[in-house]
Amino acid sequence: MPTTAPGVFTMPASCEQAWSREALSILSEEAGALNDPGLTMLSTEVVPALEVLDAVEPLRCTWGLASEVGIATTLAAVDEAQTETIRTALLAEGFTCEEREVVTRCELETELTGEVPGATGEVHVLGGGGWAATHWLNADFEPQYTDDLIATLWM
Repeated sequence: MPTTAPGVFTMPASCEQAWSREALSILSEEAGALNDPGLTMLSTEVVPALEVLDAVEPLRCTWGLASEVGIATTLAAVDEAQTETIRTALLAEGFTCEEREVVTRCELETELTGEVPGATGEVHVLGGGGWAATHWLNADFEPQYTDDLIATLWM
């Protein structure tokens, strides 16, 4: 579902329109089921970002089952004020942000110790009137996951 102009976000009607067919196939095989109701992980733990999600009409896409592995992505059209709120909150939480050709990509990863060892993280893509918030747990698909999303929805 290509956009009409590079850098302008195109809100997909379904999760199947957010990634390329190749990425959808790989995710289904390696990450698990798309939109299983048992996977309830939020796509961000940053409170101001959650507040923006409450104010928009997002599309939620998850991969996996209720377990120690999963991916939750929420896609939304956002205005400039909402984009700035999200960016400011991410920087305050210690995210590293980089400017890309058509978007800003912010990321934070944390190693887990204790009962469930592994890693968790969030990747946020902002630009052109759109936002993709992804939270993952023990799912090592970066940067391909986000790069495919950007190529599908912003390029």
